[in-house]
Amino acid sequence: MMSGERESFWKKLAKIDRRILYWILLILIIVPLLRPIGLPIAYSQSVLDAYDTIKNLKPGSRVLLSIETTVAAAPEVTPAMVAITKYLATLPVKIVVISLWPEGPGIFHAAAAPILAEKKKYGTEWVFIGFVAGHEVALSELGVDIHKLVTVDYYGTPIKDLPLMSEYRSAKDVDLVVEVNSMDGTGLWVRQWQSKYSTNIVTAEAGTSFPLYYGYYRAKLVKGMLGGLRGGAEFEKLTNNVGKAVASMDALSLAHLLTIGLVFINNIGYFMIRKEEANKKRRGT
Repeated sequence: MMSGERESFWKKLAKIDRRILYWILLILIIVPLLRPIGLPIAYSQSVLDAYDTIKNLKPGSRVLLSIETTVAAAPEVTPAMVAITKYLATLPVKIVVISLWPEGPGIFHAAAAPILAEKKKYGTEWVFIGFVAGHEVALSELGVDIHKLVTVDYYGTPIKDLPLMSEYRSAKDVDLVVEVNSMDGTGLWVRQWQSKYSTNIVTAEAGTSFPLYYGYYRAKLVKGMLGGLRGGAEFEKLTNNVGKAVASMDALSLAHLLTIGLVFINNIGYFMIRKEEANKKRRGT
């Protein structure tokens, strides 16, 4: 560049301090997490079916909410779990919560149990059984006789002292299973309850397990499915209860838009700088 020649806009842009871009990205992530924007999201048919299945439960229906997830997957599936729990809490249905994974009860107790405790009376409208050991063998036994396998709830109260549990004797007493899954839980429920007792099932899957079990939904073995944060955000919007799923999707969307925009601008800048250099050569400068 000759002395006194002004640097072009595109060259200045190419030299921008990358820390500025990091700050912009950080702001675009933090702001929607604190104050969700609610960017438009197209509803998936599997989420619409899950919502309709839950919405159409008759008063007094008995729901079994099963938490099959780990701490590692909790950030992805907990928003969906909370959204479903909030919606169930507004319906005139009864709820029993269990988990076939040892980490599930702690996740539910921290994030969703207070929601039910505020809206429903414990022992008559909802019960928290907690962890049931035995994996698929245990699930098979639960389908035959819940009381034979479970004797106390999560808090140590004998289930015979909980009036609601007199209505939950076996799989035939359950109108809907709602499963939050990041492991292989969906396959267990389909094999042990749906195939044997034609139990209605709705699942909220982690993003990695959603494609694995989507075939169950297509085969009508599962009534509806939520997939990852996106599914949780769709359910939040359907129930008019914006929460962490929508906030997380807003943050992801803005971060992706920034990345796409920077790639687009970078490519334009590349060709504009090449054009400027070619013009200089033609002018002999």
